[in-house]
Order: sequence, then C-alpha cells, then structure tokens
Amino acid sequence: MFDGSETFALILVVGAALHQLLESSQFGHIHVYACTVIGITLLGWGIGGLLGQFSNVTVAFSFIDILGFAMVPLLRQTKG
Repeated sequence: MFDGSETFALILVVGAALHQLLESSQFGHIHVYACTVIGITLLGWGIGGLLGQFSNVTVAFSFIDILGFAMVPLLRQTKG
C-alpha cells in the first residue's frame, strides 16, 4: 500500500516545515531536527511492518487451525 512516497514527500517539505516550527535561534541545528524526524518516520515504518507481519501470520495460523479443527469431524465421517 505504501511505497515510500510519503517519506519522499516528507524529505521535500521537512525544511520548510521546520522553518515554520522552530525559532530562529534553532535554525543552525535544523539538519539535526530534520534527520530526527525522518529517522523516526522510517523507524515507525519498520516497526509497523514487523508488527503487521507478525499479526498477519498469527491470524493466518489461527484461521488454519480453525479450519483444521472444523475438518476433523468431516474426515472422520468419510472414513467410517
């Protein structure tokens, strides 16, 4: 769903946004703030991907277990 275009958009506008948010005395460290914002964004992207994959696998295995338990009585009927 997300292909990195939101991170690219953040990189394009982070300078202008930080100029509006920071005081003029902090402009010398704007690169630190920009890197921090981009880093937190990418870290959240990675953590979200890992948690999403874990929950997806957990739900998929739960679904497979439910289907397996539902099929056991049907298999027993066909053998008997």
